[in-house]
Amino acid sequence: MGMRIASATSLMSRPPRLAGFDYVGTHSYFLTICTNHREELFLDRALADLVVAQFRRTSSEMAFAVLAYCVMPDHLHLLVHGRHHTSDFRRFVKRLKQSTGQRYSHKAKRPLWQGSDRVDQRNPAGIRGVGTINHCVHGTTTIDEEILDWKPFRYFTFRGAWGLGIGRQMGGLLFTVELSPTRDGSGTHIAWRMEAGRGFKQRMLVRAYGAQLRSLIHTITENLTQLLMQAQAEAAERARAAPLS
Repeated sequence: MGMRIASATSLMSRPPRLAGFDYVGTHSYFLTICTNHREELFLDRALADLVVAQFRRTSSEMAFAVLAYCVMPDHLHLLVHGRHHTSDFRRFVKRLKQSTGQRYSHKAKRPLWQGSDRVDQRNPAGIRGVGTINHCVHGTTTIDEEILDWKPFRYFTFRGAWGLGIGRQMGGLLFTVELSPTRDGSGTHIAWRMEAGRGFKQRMLVRAYGAQLRSLIHTITENLTQLLMQAQAEAAERARAAPLS
């Protein structure tokens, strides 16, 4: 009898997850992960070797066996198998991308892996700011965000609605994200504040979906961090290319 294989591909068009399948247990998976903007980063042999060593370490820690792999210039193929009935493939992929991406991002000041599948933005005033609406696509999940207040480098307030159970039931939540320098000045502290809701039903739903909201906030914070690093890298490249006066 052959092994059951599920496919999960991090490409511009991500296939939906298998209905009724929890991705936990002794199953085999074929995974493809693309670099940010499909840059040919793995032409750098040292980086490719670093990623291979890290995913081998993560596989061992998360109870997965690496059956085969192939590193291409702008993406990575993996065939892995869960070694335990508790082997969680979704947690494994998340840990894999974090562990390999953090070391590269810290050094290069830009993300290693591809983030959202697609982001559409409308700026009624012609520039980003109050009134800007973002429509983000993450696999089969959509997130709509409208900027309501924005003080650059200090805070921004937005209303977010997700294509998930809580988003459909609540019609959107109000968030304020505050940015402040860390005590040693080496980074930025990000604080999230959420309006609990004025009605009894809203408050109960927030409590019921608290874990789901925390996961979404964590994902948004990671994406924000990647965008900041990318902006810093682009600014540094522009500075290097600027002619000396």
